[in-house]
Amino acid sequence: MPLAPEQLEARVRRFYEEVFINGNLDVFDELVHPDFYSHTSPNETTRASTRAWFGRIIAEYPVVAGGPQDVVVQGNTIALRQEYVLRAAIDSEPTIARTMDFYKATEDGLLKEHWDMVDLVAGELPE
Repeated sequence: MPLAPEQLEARVRRFYEEVFINGNLDVFDELVHPDFYSHTSPNETTRASTRAWFGRIIAEYPVVAGGPQDVVVQGNTIALRQEYVLRAAIDSEPTIARTMDFYKATEDGLLKEHWDMVDLVAGELPE
């Protein structure tokens, strides 16, 4: 039986809060399907390469503010709008990352496919 929309929303919010914001890659392993495929990057298409990408981004550009803003679930499709403030070093200019992410989930709620669009803006922190 497929997960309810509220359950899928909670899972994808947990994914970004635990993995991207808190750097907990164990949650990546828990919530991402073994046959995961990302349609976004030609270099990070598999589960293993996407996990490695998250590890690099978390280490190089820690999140100092932000998170998922809006999440919409229809069937097994999840769409979310996000905004993050990232900083490469404590004295560096912040980078604002605004993203639209789309996922297809399995019936048991594992994230199996991913697409995204990213807008990066360097400079002042949002008010």
